[in-house]
Amino acid sequence: MQALNWRVNHLKLHALLAGAIVFLLLWILSIPYRADYIPNREDIFHLADGLLLTPDAHWQNWFTHGYSDWYAPYPEWPVHLFGFARPAFQFVIYLAHFALGKNWGSYQIINCLAVAGLAAVTFKIAKTTLGLRVGPSVLAVGLVVLSPPVLESWLLGLAYAIEPIATLLVGCAFLAVIARRDFLCLMCLFAALLAKENAVWATGAAAITIMLRPKASEPLARQVFAATSMFLPAVMWLGLRYAFFGGVGETYATIGYAPLASFLILTVSKLVHIDALFASPEWSISPGWSAGAWALRDWARIGARLLFAALLCLWAIHSLIGMLNCVRKSIRDKTWPIMDETLLVAFWGAIALAFHFALPIAWPRYATSASMFVWPAIVKDIQKRRNAIAWASLAACSGIMMIRMGHFAVSWSNGEWWRPGNNSTVVALHEVPTTIRQIYFIPAEHSPLDVNPKYAKPILGISAEIVRIADIESRCDKASDLVAFHHSVADGVVSVTVNLPNCANFGFLGAHFDKGALANGQLYRNPSMSYELPDAYYRGPDDLYLGRKMIVHVHPNGPARFIIEHAKPDGITWFDISDELFRNLPQTSRMTSP
Repeated sequence: MQALNWRVNHLKLHALLAGAIVFLLLWILSIPYRADYIPNREDIFHLADGLLLTPDAHWQNWFTHGYSDWYAPYPEWPVHLFGFARPAFQFVIYLAHFALGKNWGSYQIINCLAVAGLAAVTFKIAKTTLGLRVGPSVLAVGLVVLSPPVLESWLLGLAYAIEPIATLLVGCAFLAVIARRDFLCLMCLFAALLAKENAVWATGAAAITIMLRPKASEPLARQVFAATSMFLPAVMWLGLRYAFFGGVGETYATIGYAPLASFLILTVSKLVHIDALFASPEWSISPGWSAGAWALRDWARIGARLLFAALLCLWAIHSLIGMLNCVRKSIRDKTWPIMDETLLVAFWGAIALAFHFALPIAWPRYATSASMFVWPAIVKDIQKRRNAIAWASLAACSGIMMIRMGHFAVSWSNGEWWRPGNNSTVVALHEVPTTIRQIYFIPAEHSPLDVNPKYAKPILGISAEIVRIADIESRCDKASDLVAFHHSVADGVVSVTVNLPNCANFGFLGAHFDKGALANGQLYRNPSMSYELPDAYYRGPDDLYLGRKMIVHVHPNGPARFIIEHAKPDGITWFDISDELFRNLPQTSRMTSP
């Protein structure tokens, strides 16, 4: 008994050590990120909402309101694509603030801890469940941590820590159900679904695992009851969805099912680029970024794809044969099928991978769970077969991933991946005098402020009300392509006329308009703001083209600053409307280009 306890403690120590090493490496790598940190739009929302910093914030809103209005730069015209709740993640951020305060960059520790925990769980699955030696277990950990879904979830900022956190909880649920610690598994599943809804597949996997792993002398009725109880987290999640968000549809994760042809094309594309989920960087981060520091030569990408496809196919065939043999044996012996741990790891990996393909979303980070189960299973399959070619293929995949990591480390230290390309508006907001009560701004595209303004105020430390006038959608590449504007004041109303070059047009990011909102070139927003859009017209039922000319009429309720970005780096122009306007004196606004 003492020897057994020593071995268990030894395995726990190894898992903790693996997690600690991963955490230390990621924390060191994120030093330049934390030093020059500027919150992006996702981080702004999660920090403000998780720390309850907005005037109407309550912790109950984490369940009942969730993300409904976070992507609403124009609150009067909200788009309803983010109706989901992730209260467990908000709670983690809330707990972190007791130690981190308002040092926003340091919240990257949540990402580091989540990936480190994922590494520890992966090591335990590889060493304890699959019976791998220490060396292959460490290799499995390295493959998982370096895989695009996990690395992407770490480097994109605080908001994306939600993926490894949910996957960590799914891994804990798997380890618990394998040991038939059903209550612990159930609690992990509840936490996983409250962290991220794409963990819902794990409830079915846990239920099936219980049916395939009966306890000694366990009555069938108790086994069925335990398996059925695994669906309680899914029932809870559906209850929240229907009670507060009107069902499971109408979100960015579901609208992609229509039209069906588009969904099928996306599914085929994901299948062709399946290596992007495990090894190759081609689809990593986002469309358009793959040509940067992570891009490999075409032949290397093709080679990585073929190598991984071969490893994945061999693993899938061997796992399928093992499962069929298990079913055939149960039929022959007239007994209930019982799977061993190796087949169950493959089973969970297959379900996680199938669930990713069932989602109309291409982002690799949604396949983090698949990476956690599939890589250790592939290493186990190769070790079991003792095939030199398979080991060489795995070594080649590992080498490619390490080379990619080297490219990434260089580009990361230079700030290529995390330093915002358009932060001039944020800098200009920080320079606004405290006497200003309202800030009206027209940003260029890809602004860190592409979020509901009520969340940006407390994170950026701005006391003035922030109002977004419109967005500049620019395709300009010349320094001479500047925004032309002038303003006038009459009867307490500021009228700003803005003309864009031919390579740009106006837009309302994340806005949804009711039919007929535009009438005779006039667009009403609220009692203090309206627009004249002489070039605007409807290109479709919900597609409003705004054109290149805009006249906006604003009635400020105090001293105001108007900020206009020229759609080029640091091209900020601003002017102030002073108190003299409200004393019916001649307007003394001024304009400058810092």
